[in-house]
Amino acid sequence: MLKKVMMIIVVGMVLYSFSASNIIAETFEKLIPTKIPSDQIVPSSPTPLTGEKDFCLIQSDNDTVAWLTQGFEPGDGFALFMDPLKCGLPDPYPFKITDVHFYLAGWTGDNPPVWPVEIQVNIRDLIEGDKCNGPESLLCSQTYTIPSDSAYPNMIHLDLDAFCCVHSPFFLEIIYTGGTDTLYPSLLMTDETTNPTDTCDVWYYWQQDGNYYEWYEVWTPPAPGYPIMRITGYTQTTECEFCWYWKPDRPDQNHTAPSGIPDFGQYQFGPPDSIGLCGPTAVANCLWWFDAVPSDIKDPGDFIRLLSTYFNTHPDSGTYVSSIEDGLDSYFEDYGFPLYEHTYFMPDFLEMEDSLKKSQDIILLIGFWQELEPGQWFRFGGHFVTMSGVCSESAWVALSDPARDAAEYGWPGRVRPVEHPLHIEGDTVHNDPKYISHDIYQAILESPSPGGLWSLPDYYLIDKIAQFEGQNFQPGQEYLPYLPGEPVFAEIEFAIMICPTSWYWKPDRPDQDHPAPSGMPDFDQNQDQWQAYCGPTAVANCLWWFDAVPEGWTPPQLIDTLATRMHCRPEWGTYVDTMQMALEQYFQDYGFALQESTFKAPDFFEMEDSLERCQDIILLLGFWWFDGDTWWREGGHYVTMAGVCSESLKVAFSDPDRDAAVGGWPGRVRPPDHPPSGEYDSTLHNNPTYVSHDIYNSILDPQDPSPGNPFWEIEDYVSVRGKYSGINVPEEFIAVTKEAPKDDPSIVWHVEVDYAVMICPKTTGVEEEGEEGAITPRDFELFQSYPNPFNNQTIIKYDLLKSCQVTLTIYNILGQKVNTLVNEHQQAGTKSVNWDGKDEKGKELASGIYFYQLKAGEVTQTKRMVLLK
Repeated sequence: MLKKVMMIIVVGMVLYSFSASNIIAETFEKLIPTKIPSDQIVPSSPTPLTGEKDFCLIQSDNDTVAWLTQGFEPGDGFALFMDPLKCGLPDPYPFKITDVHFYLAGWTGDNPPVWPVEIQVNIRDLIEGDKCNGPESLLCSQTYTIPSDSAYPNMIHLDLDAFCCVHSPFFLEIIYTGGTDTLYPSLLMTDETTNPTDTCDVWYYWQQDGNYYEWYEVWTPPAPGYPIMRITGYTQTTECEFCWYWKPDRPDQNHTAPSGIPDFGQYQFGPPDSIGLCGPTAVANCLWWFDAVPSDIKDPGDFIRLLSTYFNTHPDSGTYVSSIEDGLDSYFEDYGFPLYEHTYFMPDFLEMEDSLKKSQDIILLIGFWQELEPGQWFRFGGHFVTMSGVCSESAWVALSDPARDAAEYGWPGRVRPVEHPLHIEGDTVHNDPKYISHDIYQAILESPSPGGLWSLPDYYLIDKIAQFEGQNFQPGQEYLPYLPGEPVFAEIEFAIMICPTSWYWKPDRPDQDHPAPSGMPDFDQNQDQWQAYCGPTAVANCLWWFDAVPEGWTPPQLIDTLATRMHCRPEWGTYVDTMQMALEQYFQDYGFALQESTFKAPDFFEMEDSLERCQDIILLLGFWWFDGDTWWREGGHYVTMAGVCSESLKVAFSDPDRDAAVGGWPGRVRPPDHPPSGEYDSTLHNNPTYVSHDIYNSILDPQDPSPGNPFWEIEDYVSVRGKYSGINVPEEFIAVTKEAPKDDPSIVWHVEVDYAVMICPKTTGVEEEGEEGAITPRDFELFQSYPNPFNNQTIIKYDLLKSCQVTLTIYNILGQKVNTLVNEHQQAGTKSVNWDGKDEKGKELASGIYFYQLKAGEVTQTKRMVLLK
């Protein structure tokens, strides 16, 4: 019977059938196996197993070493069918391959192998999913150098440095690639004779003609059995999820952590200090990743001790979140690191995922809660950990844990490098940041206890849970002792985010006739008795930056003109609607190609994005107070946005009324020879080279929101509020305008961003076509495909707010592109695309998880769908 074999063209992997018997007869010399003498057969070296329930060995041999050959040349190789179902689970996928195991043997006599030799280990897919059609596409590959002392009788154990995940049976391929020009050592075989009618799970690759041959076609009788090639790996591993984001390696650091976030241990210090040091240790992981470590500190243990002094950590009770906040601010200031922190109470899981991807490092405080009786919750302790990875689609989170190393003991996680020694409590192994153990937990995006919005239900299983009793309490939290044997709920109570100071400032405008070389001007409303002129002055800052000023005008002349057009009066200031109308008329009268847009209760991130797009923004700040029953608005004040830092939620103003930065408050004063506060008159800032920008913290989603803007509050601004009683009140707030009692210390003031008036260049049709670079995540929305799961067709819908270049791509779960559905410039609007579950060649794809990714401009969104046949 003629056997059909498949020929693989190396470039493109194009396959076709041909008569193997003809090729073999003309060009292929069969290999002659040699049986190993019985006195040279030694007991086989067992493949190491760790004993974890999800770790298994896949082998097709009978463990009997019996045959070798001398006929292998450079480029020859072997492919053996591997089936993860042999792990004993009905669904072992995704299966993560960790190690490859086999025997190599040299020989004596003519032309013995020259060591070392190079071996390439490949993981290949099946052709059309059928092992009898041979290996096809390359999924993973790694090359190794094998020294002679690794040869038989030793079994060779090779680890895969990178993740190699499969979701179906596969071929393990071993190719001889280099290191010697002589014949290669033999891959050893078992003594079991392969049935010639059922050999399609064993293939031989011959580099000379690029063909795979079925096993029995290569060997002369008696044919040996299977090659002794084995795979070890983990079943159902979370790390194979397509959605994982891991903190990247930092090879540019002096203290490099080649596997991402370090994993320092709190127990290296010994009791009693070790119990309370999880806070400083978790923070040290982040700062080491940022390389924000004093130059004279080389040892992580010394660094953790230093941070514990900044945080006032107590060896018995741990650390307050507020102490970490204050300590980090002082630490960054003392050592000049361009970082700062921001703290979230009851943080949102998806918000933390987004922050982690922006290279912001995050420390989580896990609170341990128990329920005495229905509805009666108490907290017995807490523990700080560092986020090292996240998978939003499946809500998995990876932690660098100062107290434990669950991944080293077989729990889901990431241990790198593979030769990582077992981390014994009290040792300093993890002070070398190349030894990292990240533990993975399933997050539940709901929280039964009062401690958080999401929880880690498996975290309480740790053997040290009782040691956290009394640890890391926050002011006002009630403490009750741990109840052994009762359920524990691990809730995410706080997140402390550390991020770089990536400020955006309005750039200098040296091309203007009236340059503002320090960015946005900072004109003053307090000249010429302009007490109520903050609105016109704030607008004048923007127009001067745009050079939208009639030739020859001075700043006072511009401000006076705007005040007249806006009907500004000392008793009421400026209304928002008159500002809008005045600006539109001003642009028309003087022919400036600008336009305005007004936002009520504006969004912080939308304003940040607008400012970066060279759109100038005037904010109306409202001063609100609460009398126990009603919210009242005393007045308001206009300022101009000059800079923003979204990571820290800080915003910088050109303030027409004050110059806090000049007086030493946070801010930006340029140039350096700017005179100090009190030593210049109110006309100094008519020269736009003298600029003073004041910086304030934004509070998003404040706990006590006023009606002005329930989402955006400015912290620490209230010192000027009394000056604006009854001033700059929008029409809808007139009914709730009321002056607060004088000098009442019980009143808590809230400064809300009531309105934003944005000035920007007018867009033309040509400009709209070229807006791709300005696309932001808020400019489009990708919806979940419907139906999902689907059989033969699903609909993918998305909305575009702007015209831009769009690509819509389908990926399989390995991250390989299988189809591109859209690749064109599209106009704004709602779009729908059908997908029939086929690849770009029209071939039907197998059942499984697929991802669809929309790229609009330079921004992408990805969602998951399931194809069921």
